[in-house]
Amino acid sequence: MLKLLITACCFLFVACQMPPTASHSHLSQYQIDPAQLPPDASEVLQALDQLIAQVIQSVEPKVAELKKDHIAQLQKLQEKYTKLGKLDEAVAIRDAVRQLSHERPLRNDILPDLGNLSQHRGSTGSVLYFDVVGSTEGSVWGTDIYTADSRLAAVAVHAGVLRIGMRGVVKVTILPSQSLYRGSMRHGVTSSDYNSYPGSYKVTKP
Repeated sequence: MLKLLITACCFLFVACQMPPTASHSHLSQYQIDPAQLPPDASEVLQALDQLIAQVIQSVEPKVAELKKDHIAQLQKLQEKYTKLGKLDEAVAIRDAVRQLSHERPLRNDILPDLGNLSQHRGSTGSVLYFDVVGSTEGSVWGTDIYTADSRLAAVAVHAGVLRIGMRGVVKVTILPSQSLYRGSMRHGVTSSDYNSYPGSYKVTKP
């Protein structure tokens, strides 16, 4: 029951990242470029984009209400597990409450985890958002600034943005090549040293 409730709340948290703003196309998460399509096909996609934005805007009040109700339920459970002396469970619930309570700019340009950022090398300065589950698996090179081929899920944990097994949206900034990457041990993830590599990135909270 506890796992189901926390999972539902985390789903709501991710869902409410999707904004109705026109500045970020909903189609961006599908990596569709309307400019590459014939004008009539582009119009169809733009109409879809506008309709999706309207739907998202219409459900925002309901999402906020659902978040509030589930946060209250989680807080009661947190108190319960604290009184029982089950501190690990209480801390896990507290973290879920903090994630749900933290207001952020709503987004609809969140991308799925691509594994690493190799395909974005050369896009220095670009800022991307990914839906990631923290993991210890995969190779990582660097500390704070990582090689483009470092595993994103493990980097998110190493950088302290996500905990192992925790799902969340992370902000990735594409950086230029570095002459040296220093490895370290952080949060259960060990990264390695590496010499000059063409392309790097850093991960922070949105």
